[in-house]
Amino acid sequence: MPAGSIDKRLQNSRFSQQNIVDYWNDVYDRQDFEGQVFRRRMQIILGWIDELHLSPGSQILDAGTGAGRLAAELVRRGYRALGMDYYYPMLVKASGNVHEDAGRLLFLQGNVDALPFGTCSFDATIMLGVIPHIPSPAAAIRELSRLLRPGGTLLLSFDNRFGLVKRLDVPMVFKRRVQRLARARAESRGQADNTDAPAAPRTYSFPAVRAMLDSADLAVLDCRPVTEDLLSVSGREILPRAISVPFTRFFDRFSNLPMVGCLGGMCVVRARKAP
Repeated sequence: MPAGSIDKRLQNSRFSQQNIVDYWNDVYDRQDFEGQVFRRRMQIILGWIDELHLSPGSQILDAGTGAGRLAAELVRRGYRALGMDYYYPMLVKASGNVHEDAGRLLFLQGNVDALPFGTCSFDATIMLGVIPHIPSPAAAIRELSRLLRPGGTLLLSFDNRFGLVKRLDVPMVFKRRVQRLARARAESRGQADNTDAPAAPRTYSFPAVRAMLDSADLAVLDCRPVTEDLLSVSGREILPRAISVPFTRFFDRFSNLPMVGCLGGMCVVRARKAP
């Protein structure tokens, strides 16, 4: 798709800025805490994919593919992958990363809640890091469910509003609550922000995400935490990472509670469409 056809809002978005594009391309190779977070998330997703025992050539959609690192890993496993993203510069970077098996990997620009594919087109659909940045995750989940074949699997991640470590930062909890109330009041008055500034990432509870999945005929099979938040006060880390990272991971080991679900800072969910 020629760059001249891209909407101005996409060009001005922070996800279209070159430094952000480079960040999402490079973060999986970094040896710092952020690199560990996103490698762990990918490991969980790829482990779940392996457990499906899909036949070679099975079709998988990576919605919100970013720099295409996950899509490339799917192709290495013998699947046909389609990486879709809303932001053209991300797709340019993703396409530049393809050096082999290009015939089994396609990148496409599109909107996750209105995808140009037929019903029951994919054996699995994946949506990582997308829910915090879209206004209607329920619509996106319904669309991804529509694309799944009966018995197919949806894998997604979300930022947890009730992450255990996040809730310990009381000043930030209060600040986020005030921001949510102000945003909701502005939207109810038709005063939503129409500037090019990116909206703050949205957070959701596990019961809310599960309800969205249920309404899309998707049954939750598993939910796992990914350590993302570290102990902080007013958003500032209060301990050296050599201490706070193991401490947070210890909390995450006990973050799945009956009736409540995952209390990790980031959660990855596996759900299956009814056969």
